[in-house]
Amino acid sequence: VIKEVRRVSFNLTPSSLVDFGITPAMKKISQEVSALTNTEVVFENRTNFINRLDKNVETNLYRIVQEAVNNGIKYAAADKIVISFEHNPSHLIVIVEDNGKGFEFKKLEKTGHFGASGHGIFNMKERAAFINGSLDIQTKLGVGTKIIIKLPLS
Repeated sequence: VIKEVRRVSFNLTPSSLVDFGITPAMKKISQEVSALTNTEVVFENRTNFINRLDKNVETNLYRIVQEAVNNGIKYAAADKIVISFEHNPSHLIVIVEDNGKGFEFKKLEKTGHFGASGHGIFNMKERAAFINGSLDIQTKLGVGTKIIIKLPLS
């Protein structure tokens, strides 16, 4: 199922992201992943963000969210994931929150696991930095994980 979700979400990129932008792409990925898994994925556009962003920004933001959703399904065994957008004149804030297992963030940092090539969290942080954004992870065992991406809109 995870492989199928990855395939579908990567294939969504050209039509939903390139043609229509990040907001419709988030709605589409949430619908498709929900249809293919036992995880309910919901997209909430809390401030009606409709702007188009630079192509590289949209692509990297999409990939960060995609990785967070896949991690919520694959590692956290979440049964619900909420992707939300909020914005003000200067920033877009994207939150991906799951109700899964959570993990010991400090322990993961101490082991140096973030430096491993291909590690999802490391890649998300790198992508956020590449688009001048920040990525914060809040997690607690037995509660879930919340990933917050703050992106300048300038």
